[in-house]
Amino acid sequence: MTPRKAPPLKSGASAPRKSPKTKNGASAPANARPESPWHPHPNMCKKDPTMRGSWRSEAMAILIDNDPPRHVTHRHRCRRCNIEVDEHHLAMRDIDIRRKLRVDKRLHFGDPDTRIVEELGLCQGIARVDIAVVNGSIHGYEIKSERDTLARLPGQIDIYNRTLDFVTVVSAPSHVGKIRQIVPRWWGIWTAVANGDGDRLEISRASRPNPNVDQFSLAQLLWREEALEALEGLGLATGIRSKPRRELWKHLASALTLEELGRIVRDRLRARSADWRSDQRPL
Repeated sequence: MTPRKAPPLKSGASAPRKSPKTKNGASAPANARPESPWHPHPNMCKKDPTMRGSWRSEAMAILIDNDPPRHVTHRHRCRRCNIEVDEHHLAMRDIDIRRKLRVDKRLHFGDPDTRIVEELGLCQGIARVDIAVVNGSIHGYEIKSERDTLARLPGQIDIYNRTLDFVTVVSAPSHVGKIRQIVPRWWGIWTAVANGDGDRLEISRASRPNPNVDQFSLAQLLWREEALEALEGLGLATGIRSKPRRELWKHLASALTLEELGRIVRDRLRARSADWRSDQRPL
């Protein structure tokens, strides 16, 4: 009996797909892992209409390669064939982002009226913002590189919202989508992009003024002697010179407007010695 031929394909139809092959030509099982990090059939998966435009799952892991530096591997799993796939690319590390920020003109680097403080402690050291730019406002820059997770970000949001006038997250591209969902709308977002032509910091969303600065949290940026000096200058130090610093902060927060208190705090931060560090703060 003569075997029947397959009917011709209709216009627009595609031929049946073959099973993925391993290096030796055999069909790979559905849960097989490739012998090398390249995907065995990426084009097939990318064109599969059931994939809705992408074969990648959300990154299963981020593998940092220290040799050579700045190389990062994102591990995904193909939703169609269940095979793990590694994708390699360049990424800016924390130190790379800090170097770019230190010389970025948008941070007023070199301005005599601007003080740039790294690792500024907030709310008595509960949290530390990576870089604080102090001039007519206090603008905090929080770095989230490829090596970082976003686990601490919700707690940081609460502390930064109490104290800082502006906040910007400088993030690796892989974190930007989740950061948009987590941080307040007035926070800025910059993307740290690394490529062969040079690193750059791109503005994804501009920062806006903090609508709810807490005056007591702002006063906590002052050392005890600074708070007492400010109260003496206002004629409000009578009977409280021997009080603990918490009482001095309360007096400042209740006696001054937010604008007046902010001006005093910024002036004191900028007037500190060049070798001052926030982790060397006197009690």
